[in-house]
Amino acid sequence: MEVPLKLTVNKEKNKVVFGEAGKDFVDLLTLPLGTIARLVAKEEKDLQPVKVGSLSSLYSSVANLDESEYLTTETCKEMLLQPRNSMEPYIKKMKLNIDNTKPTTYYVCNNIRRCRHHQTKLLCAKTISPLFSADVFDGFVKSGVAFLISDELKVVPISMDAMCDMFKDSGTDDMRPVEQVTVNVTKKQVLELLKISLVSKTTLSYAFLEKKPSIWTFLSPIRLFDIASKGGSCSKKIEVKVVQRKSDSRILFVQGKKDFADMLYSFLTFPLGAVVKLLEGNSCMGSMDALYNSIVGLSEDYFVSKEVKDMLVSPLLAPQFKLSNQIIPLDESHAPTYYFDTALGCHYLSTCRGCEALELDMFDPTDNGGSEKGFAKGPTLYFATDDLIVTPMLSISVISLLNSTNTPICDLVEKMISIGINEALGIFKASLTTTSALTTGLNHLFSKIKEEK
Repeated sequence: MEVPLKLTVNKEKNKVVFGEAGKDFVDLLTLPLGTIARLVAKEEKDLQPVKVGSLSSLYSSVANLDESEYLTTETCKEMLLQPRNSMEPYIKKMKLNIDNTKPTTYYVCNNIRRCRHHQTKLLCAKTISPLFSADVFDGFVKSGVAFLISDELKVVPISMDAMCDMFKDSGTDDMRPVEQVTVNVTKKQVLELLKISLVSKTTLSYAFLEKKPSIWTFLSPIRLFDIASKGGSCSKKIEVKVVQRKSDSRILFVQGKKDFADMLYSFLTFPLGAVVKLLEGNSCMGSMDALYNSIVGLSEDYFVSKEVKDMLVSPLLAPQFKLSNQIIPLDESHAPTYYFDTALGCHYLSTCRGCEALELDMFDPTDNGGSEKGFAKGPTLYFATDDLIVTPMLSISVISLLNSTNTPICDLVEKMISIGINEALGIFKASLTTTSALTTGLNHLFSKIKEEK
């Protein structure tokens, strides 16, 4: 499947001034970060070797984790490696949909009248046919509308004023070196665009022009700010131990309990648009801020409905993906109430109550039937490296880290700290663009840990 994209290029500057496209190219922004990390990892051999900050290593560490020993349920690993998109019904028909996550499938317990649970996977379940199938919608924006897309992915309806502004922004006054070319964009190119957009402010130029400067020259500096007020009345704290190198103040690793591991694992389930909104359009992720802010400013007349725009600029976690002890303030979408109808010998799932329908309870995939809920299993201690490789606390892992970083024991110092909303968002924001997520994200707590006497 290919979608045409018309590019206006300044040949002298070797720079895209703007692109022109319809709805099939514009529909984006709802992918969970774990899905992005998975897509990047899968295609990195064929495309530009770009990592998604520290999220790539976080994703890999979950993939290598023994789910039976260190995760609350086996389903938890699937939830982290293949997180659900709460806007799944809206992206299914997109021509350039790059999300290869398998569609949500529902199962019903074979002892339905006593158990009455359904979930994505259940050991005692057998498939009931036909399965419930969610509605499918045709994307987010209306058909028949043309948009201009700047090099930084700012999206606006096409107009003379918008064209003039983009010519000025690109430093193009003379029209003689300007030419138009049309490229046919494939799903593989959309994935490359997505990867580039996370670190570059000249996404279209980098993706489609022959001269491609080093992508790392486009990295934006991390600008942490006071975000404690975002927590509202939330006073939850996570106690952890920081192990830092005295010689350069770098955090080698942070040790914590299950709640610390859950906090880091949950990063993979966050929708990209929700992340940018949470950081008030200051995510420092390449072109993402410009893309998000332009969607926010786009009139709701261009969207399928006002509700769809609201969902696009404020994406929610998929149902059942919000942790009960979640520090970062993201809400989840609510699954509709499902019914199992046995009328006239039929067995099917529906959102409408029939005359002989049983109301179903949603089974919690992070509940192992005991006192624990969440992704990680306690009372295991976990430790996270600076680039967010999260593993159980084992002596061999610590020794290997000290050897790989050439750090002697005498150069280490420990300190207990509390992670609240400010610290959690600091780590999360840093994880998007740097492989030193802990050192950068917790820098506001201390510039250097002094040796304790």
